[in-house]
Amino acid sequence: MAAPATVPVNRGLLGVLALTCLATAIGLAIARLGGQADLWQGAFMRVGVLLSAIWIALPSRENDPAWANVSIWNLLGGLLALVLVARLRIPLKLILPLAIVATAAILMLRPRAKTRPRR
Repeated sequence: MAAPATVPVNRGLLGVLALTCLATAIGLAIARLGGQADLWQGAFMRVGVLLSAIWIALPSRENDPAWANVSIWNLLGGLLALVLVARLRIPLKLILPLAIVATAAILMLRPRAKTRPRR
């Protein structure tokens, strides 16, 4: 069996393409041209979001992939929260401030890494 071929992916180019697609979608949304422009806006937004997700998942030269250090419990908690938000139809005006407050609380209240004093 032959070894699988690796395809080099230019992470920087992928990020530029993602930003270009998202900027084009936002520009079409601001222009409000209607008709076929709505079709293109949706297409550019979806492709931009997909390319952004791939860009985040790819490893860089110095770092591991973004998903390498995610525990199974964090993944399951995030999926559960996503399902609850989708099923309960909680408005974004309520979710966003709660997410910001929860993130700030987690960052402030987590235990600090203990460093031993030098002798």
